[in-house]
Amino acid sequence: MRLTVVEYGANKAKASLTRSLRSLERTENTEINQKLGSIPRSLLRDFY
Repeated sequence: MRLTVVEYGANKAKASLTRSLRSLERTENTEINQKLGSIPRSLLRDFY
């Protein structure tokens, strides 16, 4: 399977975007978890 230059570039961009989103999510989740630290996990399960 040969990738065109455009497909290759799009895949690279998608991969780096996915990476940034994941690290952003991790940061947000850490902040959220700190704020929700007093709430039992079992109550939060419905929201995840």
